[in-house]
Amino acid sequence: MTNKSPLITIRIFLQGLFVQLIIMPLAVLASSQHQHSTSLDAHVHGLSQLTIIIEKSTMALQLSSPAANLIGFEHIAKTPQEISRLEQLNQQLKDAKHYSWQRKESCRLEKANIDVSSLLPTPKTSKGHTSHHQHAEEKHSHKSKHSEILAHYRYHCSHTNMPSSMAISLFDSFPNIEKIRVMWIKDTKQGATFLTPTQRDIEFK
Repeated sequence: MTNKSPLITIRIFLQGLFVQLIIMPLAVLASSQHQHSTSLDAHVHGLSQLTIIIEKSTMALQLSSPAANLIGFEHIAKTPQEISRLEQLNQQLKDAKHYSWQRKESCRLEKANIDVSSLLPTPKTSKGHTSHHQHAEEKHSHKSKHSEILAHYRYHCSHTNMPSSMAISLFDSFPNIEKIRVMWIKDTKQGATFLTPTQRDIEFK
């Protein structure tokens, strides 16, 4: 059996993800991604992953990150303060202000779907009491659970101003992110790179 080169493997992965992101409704994708993550790395604090697919006039982005990178904790949000922080994070990611191009008019955001379900409180038992078994599970979850946050974006890009690069400013809002692994595909080209607080630009070439 012939071994596939890394770039061929990346291209196959990204093409499959493009079908999921563009053909499947984003709401359905967010639900399925929560149980079947497409991340190629294990859960590593400080590391996030960004996947970019550009096909004709459509750009699809998927950000996958340990919750600790974005909100500072990975347990179920319980206190009013934690729930408020989670709501703020949801809106912050939905605004999609962390992605930019040389020409602002190059791409227009069409859809954004943020999945923070791994941090949402689960329904309590009747009368608001938690059973001893549930309490034990929550205590164990608080110590050992790894929670991921997923953000999916779809942009419509101008044919005349199709971006050849983009800048990522996630590091400014989320200092717990130390590195972002990027995989991208554009037409017949593909590539992979790492971003850091001092290297934030992606060149599609």
